[in-house]
Amino acid sequence: MSWRLIVIAVALTVFPSVALAEAGDACRFMAKADHNALPFDDQSYLSKITYRENGRVVKTFEIDIKTRGEYKMLITFKAPSDVLGMRILILDPETMYTYLPQFRRVRRVAAHARNQGFLGTNISYEDMSENRYSKRWSCTPAESTNEHYVLDLTPQPGAQTVYSKMRVAIHRKRLAYERIEYYTGSRNIKSQIREGWQDIQGQSMSTKIRFVSHDRNAEATVELTEWQVNQGIPDSDFSQRALLRGD
Repeated sequence: MSWRLIVIAVALTVFPSVALAEAGDACRFMAKADHNALPFDDQSYLSKITYRENGRVVKTFEIDIKTRGEYKMLITFKAPSDVLGMRILILDPETMYTYLPQFRRVRRVAAHARNQGFLGTNISYEDMSENRYSKRWSCTPAESTNEHYVLDLTPQPGAQTVYSKMRVAIHRKRLAYERIEYYTGSRNIKSQIREGWQDIQGQSMSTKIRFVSHDRNAEATVELTEWQVNQGIPDSDFSQRALLRGD
């Protein structure tokens, strides 16, 4: 056997096993990336949202965010004045409520409304609530790079979502999501890009998140500041009663 045939034979036997190992690693690290998205028992931070269309600033919001556990999130609007006191309570990707101070009522967000841009931006309620992808999405490895594991995600049976597919890039060293692409059919309609990485109590956290629409010239930038973690925020802060009281 010539040396060329030997090389080809080795390639055919070794490279497939390497590819299979890579594929297994990619999906295995998805659960770790889920954990690293919200690694603390609880956390709170201030955030500024700047929404642009055609390069022009259209809206800005200031919000206070509390989280606890895998999904629980309470968002309180601090500015501008026309949304002051508005609150959004997320219990899981399919259960969320809003409180509008002018009506003093708590309303559940209907399934069809979870996929609409909230307050006229290109960020949907679903985009805000989805942070544990391995819970509702099935994983198929895509073509990874030297820096990222790349996965194609499709909804598991019963999962309520407007997206037909997502493609995520997990940074190999951080084991954290750095890019999430949202698809309708075969079209990538929007991307979430996580930047501004900082070390917070030993965890690498993104402090700047951009939502870039590809079907229109729109972008929302979320910048996070003043982090506090593991404060012992109680479960009772994430309830409809607390939402009404403004706790």
